[in-house]
Amino acid sequence: MSKKLPKHNGLAQDRALISLEKKLGVLLKDKTLDSLNNTQRAALVYKLRHAYRLTLLFKVVGIKPSTYYYQLGVIKRGDKYETIKKEILNSRNSIPYFSIKKIFCYEY
Repeated sequence: MSKKLPKHNGLAQDRALISLEKKLGVLLKDKTLDSLNNTQRAALVYKLRHAYRLTLLFKVVGIKPSTYYYQLGVIKRGDKYETIKKEILNSRNSIPYFSIKKIFCYEY
């Protein structure tokens, strides 16, 4: 059973919107919201989710709830090729002249 939130008057919503825009300005520094991709927008919403309502964050950041939850799952899952990337980078440092095919056939 979900708890109903009390309705806010227009003044309280305006104050929340103004403070959110100020906080976004501080967090983004030189960037604009238009220059962010969906993963970065989802991370921004994730950081601010305890301070502001999600509906307000979605509206200001310009992301849909389904996109937010999808990107949140992608972030939590991580990179499935991370171990392979580390192996390639480590092998490039020790064996710079091998091709990628030879890297995985090479016995250490």
